[in-house]
Amino acid sequence: MSFRIRRECCRDRATEVILGAKNMLSTVFLELTNHCNMNCEFCANHLMSRPRGYMPLDLAKSIIDQLRQMNFKGSLIKSLMGEPLLHPNFKEILKYSIDKGIKSNVITNFLAVPERVSIEKLLTSGIDTLCLSYQTPNQHTFQTRRTKLKFDEYFKKLKMIISYARDNNINTNRIEIHILHSLYNYLNVEVVNDDRLIESAILKLCDILYPDNSKFSKQKFDEKNIIKAVKKFRQGKQYLDTFEIKIGSRIYVVLKRANTWANRLIPEGCEVEPKNRGNCGFFHNSLGILWDGNCTVCCQDFNGSIYVGDAKTTSIADINTGKRLTGMRELEKKGQLESDYCHLCKGTIKRNGRKFSIIKNHGLINKGFKLANQIKVKLIQ
Repeated sequence: MSFRIRRECCRDRATEVILGAKNMLSTVFLELTNHCNMNCEFCANHLMSRPRGYMPLDLAKSIIDQLRQMNFKGSLIKSLMGEPLLHPNFKEILKYSIDKGIKSNVITNFLAVPERVSIEKLLTSGIDTLCLSYQTPNQHTFQTRRTKLKFDEYFKKLKMIISYARDNNINTNRIEIHILHSLYNYLNVEVVNDDRLIESAILKLCDILYPDNSKFSKQKFDEKNIIKAVKKFRQGKQYLDTFEIKIGSRIYVVLKRANTWANRLIPEGCEVEPKNRGNCGFFHNSLGILWDGNCTVCCQDFNGSIYVGDAKTTSIADINTGKRLTGMRELEKKGQLESDYCHLCKGTIKRNGRKFSIIKNHGLINKGFKLANQIKVKLIQ
């Protein structure tokens, strides 16, 4: 068994959609609820001021029907804020979207498994990508989740899911186990900032997948392979957003960079200097539908500040081609951003009046540093 590193660099999303697409939606975030059974320090959940609730079943089905009529070929992600498995009709909504031929992804912290939703239902219902928001791989880091559940009990739930996927025929195309990589980021929250912790977490997951070691050699996932690859993940000319390690059939460990939630979650003593110019591909190919029907274009718009329409009174097609969103798109093509929310997102983080860059302070890379919009690094067999 051998491994290699592969980089996949995508063009800037905004540039790609401006040059080629015609504002066709590729991603729709369907927020079934903004209630959550965790209150993670690295999430904007505790900053959210809008009302909490659950999307009515008839509204969820209407949105799915409309996407079907629009010949929607993208991904319907049943999440924006909140934990989707808490919705009382989650299983019915999931089945309805899959029966309609809509590619359905689910992001869950799996805390409600198997009490509210069985493991069998999750893995055999036809979900395209199941993202398990594991994030904190030991007792110390798990404290940032701010829940009464003990880490050992939480890990047991993950072990049950992985074991079922290992021992049964499932029709989930892809299972991602997300771990939050917080080294060299703007947040005050420390989650995973040690390469050896990543190595330990991956090996612990591999112990579940390969209990008898008959099809697996730990030497292939030792420091030489994992830590070397992870260092490439954060030491390249571009700071990478996503790093994937395939550990089994359809199963990936995904390291994701901790983010500032559009510069709303920043270190103490820092401030943001707004910027009204920039580009963002979200305007052109994504739509977030909040539980109450209000729509935004950004998956990090936790308060629904970038309002573009109401799915209760206006069709998804009309919202996508309406005056409000069309105007924002035309301005974005010229490098102009209308929303105050976007101004902060594209703004400059400063401390004591000077530009603040944790990346630069740690001496990782030189001038000209630029965040990659979507770059994947895979360690594959």
